Amino acid sequence: MKKYALILLCLLFPYLGSCSNPLKDNEPSPSVSLPPVLVVQPSPYPSPAPSPAPSPIPSPVPTPQREEGKYYFRDSAWGMTREHIIELEGSPDSEAQEENYLRLTYEDITLAGYKAEMDYYLSNDDLLFECCYSFGIDNADFDIISNMLIEKYREPSEEDYWESPYGVFYDSFWTTWASSQTEVVLSLSHHGQTLGSSITIWYRDLMLYESVYPEPTPTVAPSPNAFGL
Repeated sequence: MKKYALILLCLLFPYLGSCSNPLKDNEPSPSVSLPPVLVVQPSPYPSPAPSPAPSPIPSPVPTPQREEGKYYFRDSAWGMTREHIIELEGSPDSEAQEENYLRLTYEDITLAGYKAEMDYYLSNDDLLFECCYSFGIDNADFDIISNMLIEKYREPSEEDYWESPYGVFYDSFWTTWASSQTEVVLSLSHHGQTLGSSITIWYRDLMLYESVYPEPTPTVAPSPNAFGL
């Protein structure tokens, strides 16, 4: 009997090795540790405002170009800005802001051998519209300056004389050269004994000048019929 039991055990032995251990199958799976969950609490403080975008660097104003046939003052061009003038002439000796314009004044200028004062006039839009040289009557000769301008600009297009109608000793004589909406005016003015007399050479761009000093609109009297009369 033992003999048969031994034979049966030998026959079943290969199969017993392939069977899984029930205790091993019931062992718990190894646990997997998870990272802690981070909970972000809302801040009680307001979020900072975003930084403003950097302001663009302004482009330099282009220098106006000269046009053929126009009169110009020294090395300037009409429509130049204050910055352009200072680049040409350096810092002025004085500046004066008036209602309609800014005046840049340069002293101790020499023209035709005479000492003069030089002024640049810029509109409130920062556009050059007028320039001048001013001489004291005791420091310059009107005829010499007039001949110098005639030699440069030829014969004048207009000459005129004006006298004050208000009983004040004030009169002015001027000579004008005009070309392509620009003009050069040489004036000899008597301002009375207190202020004396002066010689001035004016340079103007007429279109820009009129934008600073527009012509007043004439007042037209209404027709009587407008009131039903």
